[in-house]
Amino acid sequence: MSITADDIRALKSHLHPSLHAREWYTVLTAATSAARIGAQAVPLIWQIAKEEIGSELRIEGADSNSGSETTVDDEAVLLQRRIKEALLKGSVLFGIPAALDPLFALSPLLRADAAAHPARSDTDFFLRRGRAHEDSLTPLAHDGLRRVYRHNLDEILENKFAKDNMDIQFLTMEINYGWNLAEYSILDFPSTELVILAALLPIPAVPAQTMWHLRGCRRAGWSDDVIESVRQTSFALVELCRERGIGMYSWDASRVPSLQDVKEDSNE
Repeated sequence: MSITADDIRALKSHLHPSLHAREWYTVLTAATSAARIGAQAVPLIWQIAKEEIGSELRIEGADSNSGSETTVDDEAVLLQRRIKEALLKGSVLFGIPAALDPLFALSPLLRADAAAHPARSDTDFFLRRGRAHEDSLTPLAHDGLRRVYRHNLDEILENKFAKDNMDIQFLTMEINYGWNLAEYSILDFPSTELVILAALLPIPAVPAQTMWHLRGCRRAGWSDDVIESVRQTSFALVELCRERGIGMYSWDASRVPSLQDVKEDSNE
């Protein structure tokens, strides 16, 4: 049994009402991908969010006696870009495979939608093009990290990373923060912190990182009620996965491919 559209709506209802406009779908994208059900859940999340923005903007357009089709197209593009950003930023926590599976499941739906509405095409959009130079990434990394960690950043850099973990320090700082997480034009700092927290909560045994980003959400301006709603929604998601035996909570050796399953002429 998999996750359904009704499940997505029920999970959304656990979130604080202030998140019901745009943040809900990035939070659930990150959380379901972390729980390893993103390939099933994210297309449903996109479909529900797309229907919501379409109906809301049609009502607004009728109220203002002006056409709303262009606005709907703009919102549809923003929706897909925010979901893609949630997957990209979440991948820092839950890994590239858990980001690619939902992205590859969602992409055919996005392309079909763009074929019907050409203004919604995201072809050739590359937000971070050209941002791969260390000298430009380092200050971005420090700025992004300082927003979240503040008082304990120096201790982390000087004592935990020190000078004998330079490769993973570069990956963490210049790439994960400077290139990825500190890009705020689509998901701003508050939205990014919610996505990071939602990506962490379904993952077992990461208490230190979870604590850092609970604090980071506060520092981004979210109230304790909002943050706790994300926490409780993640718990509800984990419980649903356990009850149905889906995602990372249904690990079974028989589901892991063997060499006998590998075919040289397949595209899997």
